[in-house]
Amino acid sequence: MKGLCTTVTNVTNGKRYFVSAVKSPRYKGSHETAVFRKIFGPLANFWRPQATFFGHDAASLHARVTELVRDFDPEYWRIFG
Repeated sequence: MKGLCTTVTNVTNGKRYFVSAVKSPRYKGSHETAVFRKIFGPLANFWRPQATFFGHDAASLHARVTELVRDFDPEYWRIFG
């Protein structure tokens, strides 16, 4: 598996975000999921993630972060991240 990618619309502000999960280059054996704000079409603000999460199971982490991005106000993401 190379990585997981999903575009999500947040229910509180209606903005779109890109959620990406990849093997972590920083922590061996773990995965990193980052949330990026969509700019236009397929483009996202890849140089400035809104939040970053770490875990061992990429699919589970990606699913949980996707739900978090969809259902909660972005102000609360840093509490979970």
